[in-house]
Amino acid sequence: MIEIPTFAAWMETNRAQGFPNEATAWAAYNDRVYRGMQALFEDPHVAVNRQEAAVVEIAATAFLESAFGADWVKERFPLADHREELGPWVQQARQRQELARRVFEFQSEPWFADFLSYTKKNEVASAIFEADVLQTLMRVPASITRVTESGVKGQDYDILLDLAHIGEVPVEVKYKQDDTPFSEATVRNTVKGAAKQLPRGHVGWLFVHVPTAWVRPGRGDEYTEALYEALR
Repeated sequence: MIEIPTFAAWMETNRAQGFPNEATAWAAYNDRVYRGMQALFEDPHVAVNRQEAAVVEIAATAFLESAFGADWVKERFPLADHREELGPWVQQARQRQELARRVFEFQSEPWFADFLSYTKKNEVASAIFEADVLQTLMRVPASITRVTESGVKGQDYDILLDLAHIGEVPVEVKYKQDDTPFSEATVRNTVKGAAKQLPRGHVGWLFVHVPTAWVRPGRGDEYTEALYEALR
């Protein structure tokens, strides 16, 4: 059985080691998890039978259960272990692995608890897209704050960046489901709805997940025109 404790649980167990700071503790935790996974991959039974993918699946599930509980994982990934449903199984198994990787990597961030709370309450695909945005912004020289949902017009964006030499930049993230039909009205409404969540007088950034249903030859011009109309 594979068990990967959360950073918080590992810290509680290893507090007696007296790490000088959280960064040092995180480095030790990350290294031990990495070495543990490498040992599993190098196990003769796993290597000979080419079961690396199975190890990854089991590890992802075990870690998500540590973070969210077994009931939550079972509810959100009902088809991930039913391989007779090949298409849905592949998609959910992949999502399970991707979410586990992101949750693991974000554990040392000050906004981790907010991301965890968001993930618990929202669709997995939406949480993964927001995680993609967060990982992109982490490459920018800026501090990141996740903003708790308030419902207040002009203050209900998702992320606040504090960019060096520029100042604060509000960021809104919009996830559109992959089966959302394309229409210029949908693009305009999505952008205008996002704009209302950003404060007046500030330059803001908007990230929109473009559904796969929108990707087709010639669609780029329609999308660009609708986007321009909405932003104008």
